Amino acid sequence: MKLLKKLTTMILGAALLCTMVMVPKIEAHADGPVTWYITYNGGKWFGSNNTINWWTDAGIVASGMKDGDHIVVNADNQTSELFSLTVDKRIGDLVATNGAVCNITAPYAERVYVAGKGSTLIATVGLANNVEVWPGQTIQVVGDVTNFLAHYDYSGPEYPIFGVSGSVKAANVNYTGSVDSSFHTIYGIAPGLFTSNNNGIVTLKEGQFSLVPVETPVTGTTTQNSTPAKKQLDKVPQTGAFASKETIAFLMLAAVFGAAALATASVVKKRA
Repeated sequence: MKLLKKLTTMILGAALLCTMVMVPKIEAHADGPVTWYITYNGGKWFGSNNTINWWTDAGIVASGMKDGDHIVVNADNQTSELFSLTVDKRIGDLVATNGAVCNITAPYAERVYVAGKGSTLIATVGLANNVEVWPGQTIQVVGDVTNFLAHYDYSGPEYPIFGVSGSVKAANVNYTGSVDSSFHTIYGIAPGLFTSNNNGIVTLKEGQFSLVPVETPVTGTTTQNSTPAKKQLDKVPQTGAFASKETIAFLMLAAVFGAAALATASVVKKRA
């Protein structure tokens, strides 16, 4: 009986171990950012958090979004009228596309850019962390910028058009008229100096920028027209354990093996 007890316990124990090893990893999922779409159709702007169901009022975006959500303004190439929206949340991606002309006001935007050509995006934010612009696009940031990147296609007739009312910490732009200048990063541009001409060139003089990173702008400090970024504590997202069907099945199987092992050991013990 002792031998039977040992063999039974070893077999069930091995089965339990194999089952636990095969359990898929249980992943914790946090509530991620939502993309809010503001779309023009039939003479009206609609807002929704998906591309299928449109709600009746684009203002739903301001009341429904949370910190870190994305905003995409899509004119659907039907209108060039200015669309304006103010939100009190920090924006993840702020995007204009398909001919949109929009002014979005927020305390912060992580990334500001235009998708495609022919759109104009005015980002009235305290701080835009990353701004990227391509030929045929227009971006105006009313606020400060951490990183600014402009792309050029010197073989074509279109150039990026842009401006920043506040300071720019680091930028890759054509600032001398030479193509090569856009390949180098400059730092510490003061408020009011970072505005391109029709050829996408920001004309800066020596002493108005630095070739090495600096903590404060080379000339000037802050702009009176820009809104300082709101300081907010990092929001800790709600998390929850998510288990797939396979995970649940394996856990149930492990529980069965475990219960069987205990029951068998108990029975063998009594008989012994």
